[in-house]
Amino acid sequence: MPTFRFLAALTLLLTGALPALPLHAQGPEKGDYSFGIMLFTDDTGTVLNFGRQWTDRLHLGIELDLREASVEEDVTDVALGVDTRVARSDFAIGPVARWYGRAVGPVIPYLRARAVVGWGDQTFEQAGQQQYADDSFLVAASLAIGAEWFPMRQVALSGYTGLQVRREVRERVLSSGGSSEQTLFNSGTFRSALSIHFYFR
Repeated sequence: MPTFRFLAALTLLLTGALPALPLHAQGPEKGDYSFGIMLFTDDTGTVLNFGRQWTDRLHLGIELDLREASVEEDVTDVALGVDTRVARSDFAIGPVARWYGRAVGPVIPYLRARAVVGWGDQTFEQAGQQQYADDSFLVAASLAIGAEWFPMRQVALSGYTGLQVRREVRERVLSSGGSSEQTLFNSGTFRSALSIHFYFR
């Protein structure tokens, strides 16, 4: 749980250094909209969150996961092999809900639930010829606990940890016309990267 230890230590340090603001000046209020982005992720993907505070405690939104990557290898000596290129893109979307608890100074704990559906594709080329193409489809759901820290009005840093269930089906079509299908199912604990949220009217 390094992320949460770091977040907790940072919160204690900064809340001691900053004067406490009235709660209504920090946390989200009914009617506020929000935009969030995940920071310090392990990959090149982007996670965006758009939502609205429907009550003083309930926040509902949509979360998008976007990833795109390609790897090319140019070979000048045939003894080393041939040119290759792998390209992959992924897209996932789903609703997310946060139920806020009682604030402790500028920190507000919450319960977070999310469902997601996603699609992806990957191609592999060798010597300019496509060898195979992969298509994937996933569904997932998670339940987590987290906290938002408001260092200033309507700006928050957030992190969470919890349980996730994920099922993914991958289909590979070869250039020869053959195909195969693989189903992956996993469940377990996870932790998020740190994210920043901006609240506005």
